Amino acid sequence: MKLICLTLSLALAMTPVRADEFGRFVGRLILSDEQLDECFASDEDGFFSIFRLVEEFHFIDPNQIDWSVPSGTCVNGASIPAAFWSVMGGPWSGKYRRASVIHDHYVRTRVRTWQDTHRAFYYGMRAGDVSATQAKLMYYAVRRFGKRWDLKTRSLPECGSDNTDCGVARVAKPDWILVPEVPNGDISELVVGMDFDAMSLEEIDRIADEQLSTDILDPSR
Repeated sequence: MKLICLTLSLALAMTPVRADEFGRFVGRLILSDEQLDECFASDEDGFFSIFRLVEEFHFIDPNQIDWSVPSGTCVNGASIPAAFWSVMGGPWSGKYRRASVIHDHYVRTRVRTWQDTHRAFYYGMRAGDVSATQAKLMYYAVRRFGKRWDLKTRSLPECGSDNTDCGVARVAKPDWILVPEVPNGDISELVVGMDFDAMSLEEIDRIADEQLSTDILDPSR
């Protein structure tokens, strides 16, 4: 059994451990590689889970919005483009691990906008002591090549195929917006001349969206 435990509170599991301009994490991050069959059985999007969250975990962003991840949540780091893993040492590297778990969960569930989800990843990295330059590079990675989705809700049929669960309104997950992968897995040409240390997040948003503007294929509604 592999158990990764990042203890964020020595007194109480729900005691905030870091509070500054970027937000703070609350709780203990404990990841297990056991009981993953439950993850595969409930996986409808083709994610390959490698860890399961043992305890509930939270990130409170600078706007005091709680990004909570329930215990039992399955994660794999795939919400971060693999071509950029070499930059960060992989999504399970110490300083990135907590932000990666938050990002994985909200990309997978799609209950908040992709813009807010990627921005929370940046704040989580900074709250985890990742340098501004590295955090902005990884923010660019998810803004440019990370997953996007249309948050417009669509009601599913109120009755199942066997006429069960009638009268219970259900909402489907938002549709994905297709985003091209990193060309040949090479990121060097994409970031030439980009001074991440000096760039604002809004500038990164603009550049990433301009690069992507002619490549996005909107799924048919």
